[in-house]
Amino acid sequence: MKLIKGSRSLRRYQVEGEFSGDLISRATECLQENAFRQPLSHRQSEEKIGWTTTESLLDTDFNAVYKWYTQPYIYAMMRIDKKTLPSNLFRARYDAQVKDWLAANGKEKIPKRDRDDIKDVLTAEMMAQTLPKVKTVEFCWNVDQRYLILLNTSDSVNEKFTTLFYKTFGLSLRPFSPLMFLPEDDPRIQKLVNCGISNFRFLPVGEEQ
Repeated sequence: MKLIKGSRSLRRYQVEGEFSGDLISRATECLQENAFRQPLSHRQSEEKIGWTTTESLLDTDFNAVYKWYTQPYIYAMMRIDKKTLPSNLFRARYDAQVKDWLAANGKEKIPKRDRDDIKDVLTAEMMAQTLPKVKTVEFCWNVDQRYLILLNTSDSVNEKFTTLFYKTFGLSLRPFSPLMFLPEDDPRIQKLVNCGISNFRFLPVGEEQ
């Protein structure tokens, strides 16, 4: 578990909005509903995203609360699966099948409809034989203090995470900045605003997060 051992590269967010209802039962329902699901077909190429526990990327059962909650923290992993075909191998096999078609039909040019048919069949065949690339990203959410740590700094991964988090809990994530703890009249604030840095909000001086 990277949250408690090993090197860490992370982003921190403020969690905005109210998570109403009983915390445990509501969070269990939300996580279970958005847990990672295997695609119905091995031929699908769409990206699949969902939650797993930190115990294993195969564990999607959130009914055992001890796996994902230690007061006041909720912790889990976002799993991303994506199938991609090796473009050079696909092209070589496609060209070979086109040549076979031309030889079998005694023609010099293959109609577009037949080219598309070959491409579709070959894509489905290779997708069924291809394993997805799997990525997991851990997060830890302090429910009481309303902040969240994500162990990843990639913009694309963070965008996927914030989208899934909102879909799951109905809560928005705002990137954390130390500037949030400065008073509004601090001269450093205006200097940064003049430079175009304004993606933060102010908190009352002395408020703990």
